Amino acid sequence: MENKLEQVEDLLTNEEFLAWFYKTDANAVKSWEAKIAASPALKALTDAAVAILNALPLKEKAVPQQQAEAAQQRLLSAISKDSKVLRMPVSRRN
Repeated sequence: MENKLEQVEDLLTNEEFLAWFYKTDANAVKSWEAKIAASPALKALTDAAVAILNALPLKEKAVPQQQAEAAQQRLLSAISKDSKVLRMPVSRRN
């Protein structure tokens, strides 16, 4: 079932639209281009959503390897502390 695309918010939460915008999936780009070519209303929504995304300052910064590794270690440590292992009795048949 396809999501309804009636408001700008619908596009901003639509994976295919975001893949088209960020050019992360060639199939999504092709599909979205066909959709907006066939629908002036969707083209207008797309233009509005693109304007919003372009206005957001979402510039990624490189993270030093050491910082990434430290963050990963903290995450794994927190997961192991909070994890509860459920032990299931195992019976063997002879």
